[in-house]
Amino acid sequence: MPDATWPSYRVGNPDYIHALGVIASIYNLLEFRFRSLFSIYVQPTNFAYKLFHKTNNHDRQEFIREALDFSSHPEAIKDEVRHFLDAYRICTDNRNIFMHSTVMFVFGPGDTACPELSPPNEQPQGLAFQKSPRGDPFQINTYQVTIEQIREQADALKAFEMYGDRLFYHILKNYEPARYATWRFPDAARFELPIKPVLPSRLVPKSPDMESE
Repeated sequence: MPDATWPSYRVGNPDYIHALGVIASIYNLLEFRFRSLFSIYVQPTNFAYKLFHKTNNHDRQEFIREALDFSSHPEAIKDEVRHFLDAYRICTDNRNIFMHSTVMFVFGPGDTACPELSPPNEQPQGLAFQKSPRGDPFQINTYQVTIEQIREQADALKAFEMYGDRLFYHILKNYEPARYATWRFPDAARFELPIKPVLPSRLVPKSPDMESE
């Protein structure tokens, strides 16, 4: 059972915190699916795993895109992988906003804005996020999103985590038979090409005009 008395300090609406925790958890799985696909196209495989752990997300995506161009796999399959990579980039950017921002509290009717006057365990009704864009530390972008929008981002992460998992095994079975054989799947395993999910939406910061209102 949830402990309604913890935390006693302000962190935000429990629904927001729960949704952010889901994003943090599922993103780790999504990154694992990316690593699996990375090991198919960046060769040899042992080198790919070492390179993956020594580089950042931006460089990893550049490496796999370049390697993908030289793959002998059908162009249709490579387009599926590129679709996953496009989604992964968007999901990573959105996740970084949620996980690396300074959190602002958004107060609603009935909230006590002053922390010195608020009752114990009272949490503000909403959250907003402030983060500087890459390469411009003197600019601060503000993202004000609803709980529904945060949950939509979590659902998109899950959709592409599943897509990446099924795409990996489909590629192994159909285009990497030697590596697939090492998994010793039963002969009846099919690993059909998964349905391509729609790309997630990017988080958009509030315009300066809106922030000044």
